[in-house]
Amino acid sequence: MDTNVPFSDTAARRAELMEATEQYKSSIESNVKALKEDAAEVGKTVALVAGVCLAAYVVASIVLPKSDKTEDDYDAEEDDAYAGGSVRDHARRAAKAAEEAPKRSAIGGAITGIVTSILTNIARQQLTDFISRLRQDNATTQQPGQYP
Repeated sequence: MDTNVPFSDTAARRAELMEATEQYKSSIESNVKALKEDAAEVGKTVALVAGVCLAAYVVASIVLPKSDKTEDDYDAEEDDAYAGGSVRDHARRAAKAAEEAPKRSAIGGAITGIVTSILTNIARQQLTDFISRLRQDNATTQQPGQYP
């Protein structure tokens, strides 16, 4: 085809353009497919991390002691403590607090700490694996001489 002569061979030029169009189309389709696969992988990882966090919350809520008092009960106790500020009332409250202290077991706190540590470590490991996969995928898809 001679570029100096207009309309010299339009059929050949049209065939070239159609071939280029098909190449671009297949390239775009493969990129979209790769993005969908990456999104699915990210979604799975996010779901896994969310599941680990939910499990940590559930375990912590089961292991941690629950208070039977509401905020109103605490406010009422504080009001009573300052209103009837006799030495006898303060001594009675201190004795009551000393009796309740052993109920808050150190073993329960230790178990809670261990479970929290384990779940946090699992979540950290999942996150570092996810970040390393992202870096590896970016390194393999990036061509030499191409800037991020």
